[in-house]
Amino acid sequence: MTAPDSIHSTALVDPKASLARNVRVGAFSIIGPEVTIGADAEIGHHCVLEGRVEIGDRAKIGHGTILGGRPQDLKFKDGTPSGVRVGADTAIREYVTVHRATHAEEWTEIGAGCLIMAMSHVAHDCRLGDGVIVINYAGITGHCEVGDRATIGGYVGIIPFTRVGAYAYVGGCSKVTADIPPFVLADGNPAVAHAINVVGLRRAGMSPADRRLLQDAYRLLYRSGLADVDALALPVEPPGFESAWHLFVVRLEPGRLRIDRAAVIEELRRRGIGTSVHFIPLHRHVYYRRTLGVDAADFPGAETLFARCLSLPLYPGLGADGVARVVEAVRDVVRVHRR
Repeated sequence: MTAPDSIHSTALVDPKASLARNVRVGAFSIIGPEVTIGADAEIGHHCVLEGRVEIGDRAKIGHGTILGGRPQDLKFKDGTPSGVRVGADTAIREYVTVHRATHAEEWTEIGAGCLIMAMSHVAHDCRLGDGVIVINYAGITGHCEVGDRATIGGYVGIIPFTRVGAYAYVGGCSKVTADIPPFVLADGNPAVAHAINVVGLRRAGMSPADRRLLQDAYRLLYRSGLADVDALALPVEPPGFESAWHLFVVRLEPGRLRIDRAAVIEELRRRGIGTSVHFIPLHRHVYYRRTLGVDAADFPGAETLFARCLSLPLYPGLGADGVARVVEAVRDVVRVHRR
């Protein structure tokens, strides 16, 4: 291909690379044969785009950035056809590294309209939604998911397979060791939720009424008094979803109590708290047992999870006194029967 004026004379652009109209490539940058760059995109100086890399229209890639590099995963096999996708109108600033996915035909993805600030790292198999902001020197390790319009503060470290929900804000220098629910402001080492991200939600155009609903849900989850009970795993909203908290399903953490779920239910009943178990696995229903001949032993994973689930009578319309009564009963059962 003949390099137009918008491609610096020292840039190395493979003839097989696909560059749309008005793409600009800076000095000493390297564009590999499997790279696709959208219209009006800008690639800075000394950048390396290797392997399968797709850059959206009007994206801007800062100087010294490396996209599509080999993942830092000892299990990765050379030659695996995987890649990196960057959405339209996303800005990736200087010296950012984004590694390609570890499995064939999979992608590390950064959505549209994101801002990834200088010196940050996005590891293999991560999924960043639209409008995400990652502030300088943050490190997002493998297989993490970050929801739309979330913000990751500077120097934040996130462990693998962690999810940060939509519109969440993680404060600078935080160590994220567990999922961060949507809409919350989290901070600390380890990072914990402190409040609803009111400023971020206001900037996003969320109405005051909707913000109040989220604040009610936050108070239910984090100020109910159960957040520090390590024998229970509290419910978490997946990124992109908003729960009405019709049910408040907790999971009993294995090995933390000397009694099983049935005994927990009985202990709560003695304290005047009625509980229930919802979402019985399909293989336990009479129809499927009779028509398909299935047995509980055929589904050990479902059985293990089912045995841990318990619905507590907590919901947004329950008054503070009611919440306190339920919480005190649960905490008492845990205290008495802890291993």
